[in-house]
Parts: sequence; C-alpha cells; structure tokens
Amino acid sequence: MAIDEQSPLQTAASSQYRIVQNAVSTVLEFKGKRHVFPAELAPILRTISERSVFRTAELPANVPVETRLGLSRYLLDLGFLTRVQ
Repeated sequence: MAIDEQSPLQTAASSQYRIVQNAVSTVLEFKGKRHVFPAELAPILRTISERSVFRTAELPANVPVETRLGLSRYLLDLGFLTRVQ
C-alpha cells in the first residue's frame, strides 16, 4: 500500500510499544522485538508517539522528506503504523 506525505497514519496504542533513546541510537520496542534506529531519527519517533493520527508532512521538517517517508513505510510494514481510511 503506497503512502505519500498526506496519507493519514495511525500509531499503535501506547501500551503496545516503548521508545528508548541513548546517545547513539533510538530503539523502538514493539511486539517483543527491538528495532534500532539512528539517534537523529528520535525527533520523528517522538512526534509519532505523541500523536494518535498524523501525516508524514507533519513530521519534523529538518529531516529530509524521503527519510520521513521511508521510516513511515518501514513502520507501516512492521504494523506499528496503520493507514487511516
């Protein structure tokens, strides 16, 4: 399922995941697995976790659009995000 910057996405319930940040990485713990991301993606993951529904265009603009879209698509594939109809 293709998404673009205006596709509405919904985050998993906050009780289903945890985000842990340190100096070199940001870890998303979801469904018993750890997904490690570079520390510079922390602002995006933090913004996503603060909203139940968002559009990729609303994520921090200091991160390139392709990075925001790529991360959103990856999280969608994991089941962490779902597309809102």
